Parts: sequence; C-alpha cells; structure tokens
Amino acid sequence: YKAYFQSLNDTTIKPAPSGPVDISPILLHFQHIGANDGLDPPLLTRKLAWLLGVCGFMRPSDIERIDLDQSSIPTRDDDPLILLVVAPKERRQGKRITKPITIARHSDATICPVRTLLAYMARIATRPCRAPHPCLSQVHINYLLRDLRDFNAHIRSQCIGKHIRKVMDLMPQGPQRKPVKARALGSTRAVQAGACIDDVVAHGSWSSKAIFDAFYRLSRETRTNFTALTLGDPQGSPSLALNPQSLDPPSNEE
Repeated sequence: YKAYFQSLNDTTIKPAPSGPVDISPILLHFQHIGANDGLDPPLLTRKLAWLLGVCGFMRPSDIERIDLDQSSIPTRDDDPLILLVVAPKERRQGKRITKPITIARHSDATICPVRTLLAYMARIATRPCRAPHPCLSQVHINYLLRDLRDFNAHIRSQCIGKHIRKVMDLMPQGPQRKPVKARALGSTRAVQAGACIDDVVAHGSWSSKAIFDAFYRLSRETRTNFTALTLGDPQGSPSLALNPQSLDPPSNEE
C-alpha cells in the first residue's frame, strides 16, 4: 500500500492556488443593508459570524466555543475585544487549551467586527446562555451565537457554518473555485496586505507556517515588486551594486 500511494503521489500534480479572492461584493452588501441597529436577526447573525471568521481566522467550531464569561468585551472605544475559545480543535502537547483571539476595531462602522458584536449582544445575546461544552460535558460555557427561533438557546457549528456560507455566496464563483473558508480568506488577505507570516500564524493558532501555507493560503500573490527590487528602481534610484559576498561562488563545472 505504501508503494502504491507513493506512486500515486509521484504522478499527481497539485494545482496552483487560486488567484486573489474578491470580497468587494460582500463589503458592498454590508454597506447596502446599513447600520447594525436596523438589521433583522438573520442578517445580523450572518454578518457577525462572517466577520469573526474572517477577522479572527476562526472556524465555525471556534465561534461556537466562545465563552462570554471568560472573554473581554470592550466598554470603551480604545479597549480591545478578546474572545476566549474553550477547547478548540488545536491542542498543545496533547492537551486541550483555551485560545484567546484579539480582534481590533475597524474605522468603518458598517464592517467593524467589534461594533457588530456589541450590537448583537445588545439585541440578541442579551441574556447569558450557559450550557455544556460541545465536546466536554463537564465544562459549561456562556455561548455567544443564538438560535433565531429562541434567543436563549445557542446554535451548533454546522448552523454557524451555514450563516457564513450565506455571506460567502455573494462572492464571484469561478468554474474551478472551491468553497472558500472564512479562516483561509482572512489569513490570505492579511498576508497579501503585508502582514508578517509569523503574526498570521500566531493569530490563527497554526502549529507551523507549513500548515498555513499548505492548507489555508489561497493565493501566492504579494504586493512586492521583485523586478524593481532585483533590477533597481527605474524612478531614478541607482541600482544597488551587489556585495561580492552575495555572488554565487565560481563553479568547477564546464
């Protein structure tokens, strides 16, 4: 079997990552539906789930396992939002962990995840919803996202995933593009915008850069102009002379 799978891997070519993902239809949609205070519960729930997934690099199961009792909800404009995810999928040294996720405000109120969460808590998650953890029955958490039919009941990760997909469906879908996960979308866009890979890996709690690169990075495009860097800036800056130590050593091959 090992030889068979090795042979299969040797003859299989992994396709290149897709190009950049256009989220402008989603942002325009959020602008169109207006302020959080005027949204009906389904729209507000979908918006919050998508923003947490994209800005927090969170899975639906991460969002499900947010414990409001342990989280830090901001009361002032300069306070950060720190969400505590209890016993997520990740483990450290084989042990369950509590994962803190810090989410900053956005200057545009219509797409600000912190303002959206505060509006959601003021209108929908108004009362505590404490129930057993989905995987650890002996642990109780105060759930964030609620059932649209009963705001005192929480929803599962499958339902959260459906809320996120409703928003994702607004993006243009190419003929070969697979469904995009919010966690992958947010992290890829952060890298393309110039975020340090180490910061992205830490924010997403990936165990290594290789895991992020292999399974979550949607595009290899960067904003760096490597032609200008390697050949010099054509706008008048002289080309940098190469340090002799940077040159390749002479080869003995003929």
